[in-house]
Amino acid sequence: MLLHDLCAPLPLRSACFDLVLMWGTFVHLPRAAQRATLLEIVRVLRPGGRLMIDYLRPADFRRALGRPIETNYRESPWLQEVTDYFCEAAELISLCDPLFKVGEGDLSTRTRRGEQISQGYLWLERPAEAPV
Repeated sequence: MLLHDLCAPLPLRSACFDLVLMWGTFVHLPRAAQRATLLEIVRVLRPGGRLMIDYLRPADFRRALGRPIETNYRESPWLQEVTDYFCEAAELISLCDPLFKVGEGDLSTRTRRGEQISQGYLWLERPAEAPV
């Protein structure tokens, strides 16, 4: 396991992974760190390697709350000033260039109170010709 500051380059060699799982992470990245983080993932993926990434859609009930995540998630003390980020699949795909979509899925459900959780995931692949 690697615990790492996502604002710094990964201490890994280029093209060293066939698969990167980014689950529950992208949705909490500050906008300023999203593209750089995704470019680091592209860098460590081998040609033909895949990224599985989840995202929250704008229809998710938490978007309407408009509050920091620690309020949304019952005042968790370890989640300070982190917010949820909501987007459509097309926006996420554009941020992941040069990766291209090879699959997607829906994880939407409802809370016990009937609130809509609108979440999806994408499988993205690094082209064989993408520079390292």
